[in-house]
Amino acid sequence: MDRRDFLLAGAAAGLAPCLLNSSLLQSKLLAAPPHVRAGESTTAKDGGKAPAVACGPGYASPAEAMKAPREKLLYTIGLYVGSDDKKPDFLATVDADPDSPTYSKVIHRLPMPFVGDELHHFGWNACSSCHGDAEAAARRFLIVPGQRSSRIYVVDTADPRAPKIHKVISPESIKQKTKLSAPHTVHCTPDGQIMISMLGDADGNAPGGFLLLDDKFEIAGRWERNARGMKFNYDFWYQ
Repeated sequence: MDRRDFLLAGAAAGLAPCLLNSSLLQSKLLAAPPHVRAGESTTAKDGGKAPAVACGPGYASPAEAMKAPREKLLYTIGLYVGSDDKKPDFLATVDADPDSPTYSKVIHRLPMPFVGDELHHFGWNACSSCHGDAEAAARRFLIVPGQRSSRIYVVDTADPRAPKIHKVISPESIKQKTKLSAPHTVHCTPDGQIMISMLGDADGNAPGGFLLLDDKFEIAGRWERNARGMKFNYDFWYQ
């Protein structure tokens, strides 16, 4: 299988959970707009009504995501760790709408309640990994790990221009329940949980493992059965 066939097969696999019973609509599925969600009806070429496409958040493939409207807000982190300023790191909201008078400017800062976190690779509570689940949660909460502090923040973007802290998961509870530390990268999983790569064990030694949070942002345990053969942990992708 060459690269082109591999990418096409991957896109088809991503679309599989959303296929309709109508053979006519199945043949036209790739032409459907990417924003179709559960509860919206799709009209066949002949004008007849068809069952709704039951898909969750995100997109079936990177190609579908590229067809979506551009984001108008971006989130990024600002760090004070390692500087002479003893201030908490913050989550910045950036205006990415070219028609806005504040385009390309930071329009809001959300400081963390503690100093010394070293915020790292944050992610959404729901993403394209949940695309095949029509009952999946909406993309609303950002899971923001503090790599140095082993603290995890859950940030609510109900007001997307001015997010707020929803929950703080303490390093003590993480170490007690999972014997892990140093959260690094966040991804959602197809079953509604959140997986976080952890660089260390409770004492900060490699290889660490993978922490799971449930849909209430409670610690659900570890993902891996054991770390045999694993020397280090870092970035990962779950799709």
